Amino acid sequence: MNIYLKLFIWFGGGYAIIKGISIGTSEGISAGIYKGLLNGIFFGVFMSITIGWWQKRKTKKLKKKYGRDVSPNQSETFIVSGSFEDTFQKSLDGIKSFKGKLYASKKEENLIQATTGISWKSFGENIEIFLKKKEEGIIEITISSKPANPIQLIDYGKGRQNVLSFIEYMNNN
Repeated sequence: MNIYLKLFIWFGGGYAIIKGISIGTSEGISAGIYKGLLNGIFFGVFMSITIGWWQKRKTKKLKKKYGRDVSPNQSETFIVSGSFEDTFQKSLDGIKSFKGKLYASKKEENLIQATTGISWKSFGENIEIFLKKKEEGIIEITISSKPANPIQLIDYGKGRQNVLSFIEYMNNN
C-alpha cells in the first residue's frame, strides 16, 4: 500500500474519530459524524502530504544509492570471513556503529539483540543479528532492524542506516 494512503488512513481516521466524538457529545451524533469525517479528510490529506513528502525527501539519497526499499523494517544478509568466535565478538562491538545498546547476547543461539534510543526519526529500533557458520572461516550474518513501536509507518531511513552502518563496520574493521 502506498505510504501516502497509509498515512492518510492513520492520521485522517484517527483525527476523524477523535473530532467526531468531541463534536458528537456537544452537538449531536449526526453533526459529530459529518464534521468528524470532514475534519478527518482535511487533516489526513494535509498530514499524509507533509509527512509523506518529508519521508521521501529524507530517504531519496539512500534509495538512489542502494536501490532498495527504505521502509522501517529492514533486513540484510552478508558473508564475512574469519573465525566464529572473533566474528561474534566483532558483531558485539559493531552495535556501536549504529549507536545501539546490547539487549541480549545468546552465543549458544548465535543471536545478538540490541536496541536504539528514541530520536526525531523514530521511537527506537529493535535490532537482531544472527550468525550462521557456513563452512570453516565463512560466517553468514543476517541483521534486521524493526521499529520498537510496531505501528510506526515511517522512520526517515533510520532502519536502513542501522543495517548499512553495521555492514560497513563488519566489512571494514
